[in-house]
Amino acid sequence: MITEILNTCSILGKELKFPDGVHLMNRPASYKGGVSKLFKRAEQAANVGREISLLYTHAHIRYLEACAKLGDGTTAWDSLFTINPVLIKQSVPTACLRQSNLYFSSSDGMFMDRYDFSENFDKLKSGDIPVKAGWRLYSSGPGIYLNQLVSNILGIRFLPDALVLDPVLPAELNGLELTLACFGKEITFHYHINSEENANTNSSERLTVYADDTLIDSETMPNPYRKGGIKISKNTLEKDFSEINIFVRLP
Repeated sequence: MITEILNTCSILGKELKFPDGVHLMNRPASYKGGVSKLFKRAEQAANVGREISLLYTHAHIRYLEACAKLGDGTTAWDSLFTINPVLIKQSVPTACLRQSNLYFSSSDGMFMDRYDFSENFDKLKSGDIPVKAGWRLYSSGPGIYLNQLVSNILGIRFLPDALVLDPVLPAELNGLELTLACFGKEITFHYHINSEENANTNSSERLTVYADDTLIDSETMPNPYRKGGIKISKNTLEKDFSEINIFVRLP
């Protein structure tokens, strides 16, 4: 099962990953002009945008979520920047100017019409066609984006009676710090990823967690695709400390 999933991810990366992110389809939907005989959403769409196979940002976010579930922290982290308008030219060199303080829901190739789109679709994948942002304001998008960042990549999730820690981060983020409200008090989460400090924890576990300098008791969470995260009881977190040190061993 795991092998099949990994093969599927490989196919998705090969067929659907373009310079501006992960697309819904690897070729344009069929379009015939004139009076429609059969309703098709792609054929009826008013613009050459996300509706007819280009990048729908929510779908891209689900891709990076899957990468996090599988433990591919580098791809998950890098994929965040592909759809973030801030300094987007650094991540997507073909991107047109975009308003950097608004979320965009799609990335649309700069084609003149459907016929241009169909004929030159391969140039979108090769990076020879500029891409522009569609729908400059979209209410649900920022929340979904931030949830993936905090919950699945930084790996901080809250249950009614516990905190789950399951970070999936690349090694270059060793030393990252995040201050977040945790059961009524501010806690600084400090990530130690494959650092020299990991060797001093005397543990072969993927995650080892300390409250300040005290080792925290935890329960391992199941994950069918990789070693899972850990669960820490709320009662443990109510003790007097201000920092959680998370030691992450990468495979």
